Amino acid sequence: MKKELVLHIDHKNSEPLYKQLKENIKEQIISGKLEEGIRIPSVEQMSKTLNISIQTVSQAIQELDEEGLIYCRRGKGIFIAPKEKHAEACKIKEVVFVLCNIEYPRLSYLRILSGVESEVIKQQLYLGYYNFNEQRSLSPFKSKNNIGMVLGGVITPNTLETISKLSIPFVITGDLFKREIEPGVTIIADDDEGGAYLAAKHLIELGHRRIGLITDLRKYLWSNLQLKGFEKAHQEAKLTVDKKAVIESDDLWPESGYTAAKKLFQQSASITGLVVPSENLTYGIVRYLKEKNIRIPADISLVGKGSDYNSDILGIKLTRLETQAEQLGRTAVDMLLKYNTDKNGLFKRITLPAKFFNGASTQKTK
Repeated sequence: MKKELVLHIDHKNSEPLYKQLKENIKEQIISGKLEEGIRIPSVEQMSKTLNISIQTVSQAIQELDEEGLIYCRRGKGIFIAPKEKHAEACKIKEVVFVLCNIEYPRLSYLRILSGVESEVIKQQLYLGYYNFNEQRSLSPFKSKNNIGMVLGGVITPNTLETISKLSIPFVITGDLFKREIEPGVTIIADDDEGGAYLAAKHLIELGHRRIGLITDLRKYLWSNLQLKGFEKAHQEAKLTVDKKAVIESDDLWPESGYTAAKKLFQQSASITGLVVPSENLTYGIVRYLKEKNIRIPADISLVGKGSDYNSDILGIKLTRLETQAEQLGRTAVDMLLKYNTDKNGLFKRITLPAKFFNGASTQKTK
């Protein structure tokens, strides 16, 4: 008895609907669940069944056709292509970008994806996209043409354990949400120690001696490194870090930045400089400063983290540390390709040099 196509997409998933549909059909073809030559539902039928637009279905069908997995006959319908065509499709090498445990991707992850895409195009590969959480099926990863995965998002130890069971090479962009370096995995990350060092050094060179730091202190690897870099800049200048001016945020969301800033100015109102090596925390801190009429940089010099886009939202040309997001993506793909020629080439932590931008949110002390 011939098996029929089982249609499924998740409207709550941030992954594009056409990609979900494409992977749903592709997995059933590659796995042999659908026999060659059988007819599958029309574009109109799939559109109605899944409650998505005809254009969305058409895009998925077009890409499957281009990969040789199906063929369309005018007036007849859509059919599963012969298995020899499947074999040809499997020769197309693919890198999959996997966004973990985040429903809607932030700008930084989209920039990483942009870097992955540029390197994939340069190397004449295909790019897949998958939004992963621990409740979703892992079957889309198991195609033979998948040479590796680039992971972004919130990658917990549980996520890492689940992904590792696939036995597919992967590279993580950004550190894990844990305190220690994970052995046996490859991570491409910012130089968090170097970034916090440059930020604190910049303020010290402007004459600031009472400098605060807000981060998710000691919870994760990167916050340990940020504190280390902050302290190093003070040590070189023979200054003592004011412990009351080093504030731990509850997490990395803007509201926690707001709360941490409130606590900081209650404990150490005399600070003249502030380092915030987190993009989201910077938003909340700037909101607090504006509400309290604490002027930037007249009353306090601020080094945050972000990009030109963040500066536009904040309404100030921010002196900042910048994540080299596109380079993270490009380097991750490069590492996967090296692993395919040298099996010992993976399993290391690579840091990209800190990038410092001198904006208008800092000034010399009076």
